[in-house]
Amino acid sequence: FGETLWGELVDEDWLKIGDRYLPVSIAGLRVLFRKVQKKRSERRRPSTDDTARLAAEVERLKKEAEHREREFSRQLQEQNEAHLERAKLRREEKARLEQAVAELEAEKHRVAEQAASSQQIQREQAQPSEGSAEEIARREQALLQSEQRLAEQVELARRERDQANIK
Repeated sequence: FGETLWGELVDEDWLKIGDRYLPVSIAGLRVLFRKVQKKRSERRRPSTDDTARLAAEVERLKKEAEHREREFSRQLQEQNEAHLERAKLRREEKARLEQAVAELEAEKHRVAEQAASSQQIQREQAQPSEGSAEEIARREQALLQSEQRLAEQVELARRERDQANIK
């Protein structure tokens, strides 16, 4: 398709190019044509204007390539910095969530100990008066509610931590 090929005409039907062969005609239709090369003396020599124009174009292309390379390096650096910042934030968030889980678990343990202590006190008092039994029951109920809220907070904190680990 308009390309120039260099080869050796083996016979009138085949052109050898390197170690391969191309047909000169296919189904009786000529597909390769001989191109006569001009003598060196007939070839047009580039003018000084052509050389200067080409040199200026080469210089412009070099500058454009350098500019693109700097821009690409800058964008790559920005992406790397953004990635590192996101990773740092994820690590900080994970540490914060793990700390919250640990604090909530400690609070849950403390409340459970208080509840156990309250139950122990109740058992030790063989015949508590009506007012103290009601007070103990009320405290015990409050402790159970507190323990339940803490268990819910621990579970929520664990989910957030696991969600942060996924990211």
